[in-house]
Amino acid sequence: MHSIGLTFALIVAGTVTGASLGAQSSRDQALDALRSPDVERRREALQQISRAGFPDAAGAVAALAADPDDTIQLAALDTLITLLVSDPAQAGGGPRGAFEAGLEPARPVPSGAYEAVAAAMSDTHAQVRLHAAYTFAILATSKQGLVSDSAVVAARGALGEMLADSAHDVRLAAIGVAARVFRSSPHGPPPVPSPLPEPLIEGLIAAMNQSDLREQTAAMQALGHARETRALEALTERFSFHRAQGPRELAVAALDALARLAHPASSDMVRALASDPWAANGDPYTAVLFARERLLHDGSSETLKKVASDRRLGARARDYLAELGLVP
Repeated sequence: MHSIGLTFALIVAGTVTGASLGAQSSRDQALDALRSPDVERRREALQQISRAGFPDAAGAVAALAADPDDTIQLAALDTLITLLVSDPAQAGGGPRGAFEAGLEPARPVPSGAYEAVAAAMSDTHAQVRLHAAYTFAILATSKQGLVSDSAVVAARGALGEMLADSAHDVRLAAIGVAARVFRSSPHGPPPVPSPLPEPLIEGLIAAMNQSDLREQTAAMQALGHARETRALEALTERFSFHRAQGPRELAVAALDALARLAHPASSDMVRALASDPWAANGDPYTAVLFARERLLHDGSSETLKKVASDRRLGARARDYLAELGLVP
């Protein structure tokens, strides 16, 4: 009995060791193929790494963000996201889908990945630029490392160029990425150090004057999330205009941004809103409560906690409470 058991254990151990060696060999072959001059071999290697989920291949995959073939660049960025997030199934929509789902890296971002992806944000191929921008925004939220200065400089420059692009989808992507990457909080530093460079601020302020409502709203949100006080005057003017002329959602977006800036110059305006019929209900009501707590510290957070259970306004109220460092 003992000899049979020992023999079985040795067989199992040998099988496990053989499987491990097989996986290691497969990984090594895939990494070697990533350096192949043949495009198809590189593409197949990326597919193999993505399917197998070799997390320690992320650095080599990131390097292909600079590949001379556009399709390889796109596949590399897709694969990089799949390797680094906690639930690869949620990254099925590629970098944009992962960005919109709010995914963050669950594993350390490999050395050189930030620089490679930031450089791809200035690629000549429009789709590569978009993929790279969304990928950079996801990587930059990693809690296991700092973005290098060179990658920050490259990303800022690329986003400034994207904001000046004639294509609406490129500008909108740049605004969303800037809002995520440079988002600051009273409870911790932003993923990428601020302040924003002047061209980027000018691009976001210019986006507030575009005809598309989504672009205007997103630009205000980005400036507010970045705590960019240099936009104070422009945001105040936007709020006053849209408070009087509409649309209401743009007035709310401007007020939201001003509340996040929490500049003392906005205190009198917010104090007046406390008795303004415009702020009696709906999104304006919630935004004013947030602004009052941020600027006046008048206990409006207690009312926000009650609004947090409202079916329509609850999500916004909970976001504001999280911003204030309070649990709904």
